[in-house]
Amino acid sequence: MLEKLTFAIKNFGEIVESEDPSFCNVSMDCFSSGMSENGVYIDEQALLRDGETIYDKPITYEYDAWNQDVKSHTENQVPCGFVSPNNNPIEFKKVQDGRIFMNVVGKIWKRYAKNLMEVLKRDIKKAVSLEIKVLDFDKETSTINKFSILGITILGRGISPGIKDAELTVLSFAKDKESYYQKFAGKFKIDNSLESADMSDNSWVNSGRKLYGKFIDSSQADLIAKEAYLVVKNGWKDSPSDSKLLGYPHHRWDGDTLIVVKKGIQSAFARYKQQGGNDTNVLAHIKKHYEELKLEGFDMGNFSTEIEKEEKNLKDEKVMMEEEEKEKEEKMAVEEEKKEETKKEEEKKEDVKVEEDKKEEKKEEKMAVEEDKKEEEKEEDFGCGKEEYEKKISEFSTKIEAYEKELEGLRKFKSDREEQDKLFALEQLFSEVKESLSKDKLEEFRTRSEELKFSDVPSFSNEVKAATFDVVKNVSSEDNIKRMATTVPVQEKKKNPFW
Repeated sequence: MLEKLTFAIKNFGEIVESEDPSFCNVSMDCFSSGMSENGVYIDEQALLRDGETIYDKPITYEYDAWNQDVKSHTENQVPCGFVSPNNNPIEFKKVQDGRIFMNVVGKIWKRYAKNLMEVLKRDIKKAVSLEIKVLDFDKETSTINKFSILGITILGRGISPGIKDAELTVLSFAKDKESYYQKFAGKFKIDNSLESADMSDNSWVNSGRKLYGKFIDSSQADLIAKEAYLVVKNGWKDSPSDSKLLGYPHHRWDGDTLIVVKKGIQSAFARYKQQGGNDTNVLAHIKKHYEELKLEGFDMGNFSTEIEKEEKNLKDEKVMMEEEEKEKEEKMAVEEEKKEETKKEEEKKEDVKVEEDKKEEKKEEKMAVEEDKKEEEKEEDFGCGKEEYEKKISEFSTKIEAYEKELEGLRKFKSDREEQDKLFALEQLFSEVKESLSKDKLEEFRTRSEELKFSDVPSFSNEVKAATFDVVKNVSSEDNIKRMATTVPVQEKKKNPFW
């Protein structure tokens, strides 16, 4: 039985700005009854009954800094929102073609998805992939009768929708004050607001184990570490006291809530600048806290310059890569032109050779005619009699007989070769489709193939492959997700016959 399926959903509507800094609401026509692009049918009653499994499910994404876009399904996806059950009824609406669409509002947490917000503002519309767990699947009719929604992933450009006419529209920013991390991510809460921050002028002291010891064994460890420290590198859990792996802390705990400390972020920034740091991600982290805490009168140094420099380097590298690619394409084009010219020259030489061969043949024919004429004249001159003519006739008859025998052998060889080619082509055909046809259907085609001529093989092959088009197979993947696939005929390279 099918375990999981994903359905890509296109269109992410325009963002309407709001004064609320928390959430962005998204209205999603995310699923529908009827036939999907995956080739499976969604039962109407199943949609009405199981649609509510979308509540409390995550909305995830991964940002691609190089392409300034979001990626597809990856192992590094992070939550950026969820579908709240509070005051959020699912709306079912029927469209013109008779299908029923399911609409629900999802929440995007703006504070922890700033890159995503910029992408959405720029592109206006994005594709979304809805993943479901199939609980009841009718193989004969390819119908899903029961399912459970697992999550929603925002995708980058170029994704084809799995649900026709599905769209996701961004609404005005939410006024919901409930923390996303309390709702979805676990027991610890991250609050970087000015209202909750430690704005005292007390000297900053790295709290060490008091800070990381509380969350290092939790499921939120990586998430909290990336917020509490400027530098977080692989292996930090093995040596959390190593400042090269986990460095520049600037938060403290207030109960189970992580809050930012003014003196902590100032100290971290000063040390980072002093040590020549210029990582744009770190600088962006610092800038975010400075803006949140409304800090003024502090030396930002070459902060903006470093970011601009890094962005310029990335742009320069991209331009360089594009230029190299262009040069490569131009070089390939020149090589192709040379190859084409060489080919034309070879064809021209071949044509000249053919013409010379024809002239040579005509010359030989002419010489042969002249020789025959001279022979006839010679016979007349010397009065060759009947006996000489009969001898030549006998020689010609012998040659003709030999030619006929040779021709008969060649015809038999051609017939045998065509039969071998036919058997080889049929065996290859049956090998390709044996997994896609029933045993009886395969045997039926084998029986019919015995009466075929070699010239009938191509049309017979098309007929056999056409019989596999509606056969559905289960395809396993490394992530233990089974997806549906259909056998699509591969365009065979035409095999030149022997003759």
